[in-house]
Amino acid sequence: MVKHTQRSTTVVTLSERGRTTKSSMTAIAIDRPVRGLSWGDLLRGAAVVQSLGLGVAAVMLGDAEAGAIAVATIVVLILQRFRRTAGAVLLALLFADTAFFTGAAALLNLLDQADPQATIGPAALAAIALSGLLASITNVWQRDRTVSPSRSAMVTAFVAAAALAIIAVASVVSGRGAVASGSEALRLEIKGARFSTDALIATSGTVTVAVTNHDLFWHTFTIGELGVNLRVPVGDEKSVTFTAAPGTYQYICAVPGHASFMRGVLTVP
Repeated sequence: MVKHTQRSTTVVTLSERGRTTKSSMTAIAIDRPVRGLSWGDLLRGAAVVQSLGLGVAAVMLGDAEAGAIAVATIVVLILQRFRRTAGAVLLALLFADTAFFTGAAALLNLLDQADPQATIGPAALAAIALSGLLASITNVWQRDRTVSPSRSAMVTAFVAAAALAIIAVASVVSGRGAVASGSEALRLEIKGARFSTDALIATSGTVTVAVTNHDLFWHTFTIGELGVNLRVPVGDEKSVTFTAAPGTYQYICAVPGHASFMRGVLTVP
């Protein structure tokens, strides 16, 4: 909040016993404080809201990854108060990570006409993260000038809210929910960045696997030997059908870093 002080000079005419004299008087006019959203405000606000949103998702979905990013966002936000540039850079990385995964999930779910809540939740987090990412970049670029109210910061917040509203309406209009796969499909669920089972057994060489993702971030069902790479956004169910010769095949989540704890073996008789 910035106060502007303006100094003005007023000339007053005095009449004394028929004589006219002029006296110069100095007046100080204080304008009202200028209110608005600064880039620093947008950065801190986006960080707080992102951490709260991810924290709620972590509790409701049992998603440890979302909880870790929520805690990291708060820690870096505290650091940013003492190391502005370094904190803004680290926040930018966290915002970018969240925006990429939740944005991809929202877009894929929208195109797949998934249930509206599976689209709106990730879209909200993506809008917050993208606003925070832009604010982080601006804070690094402008440094100390980000404390002043900025029309650009206000426009960014408005555009993010408007985009979210449009996506929400589109998802409600087009949403039809997840499409259930046939009874012959092998079913696999993902929750807490874990597959529901580490062993699938097929009944024939033509295999259909239906995968449901309950996490906040999208995952994949990938079998490199067979060229299978099924992307499954949050809250959605996807299925894939492929042919495999008798044998055993390892399936993993191909998201970087997930293969070490998201893996299993498919057996084909």
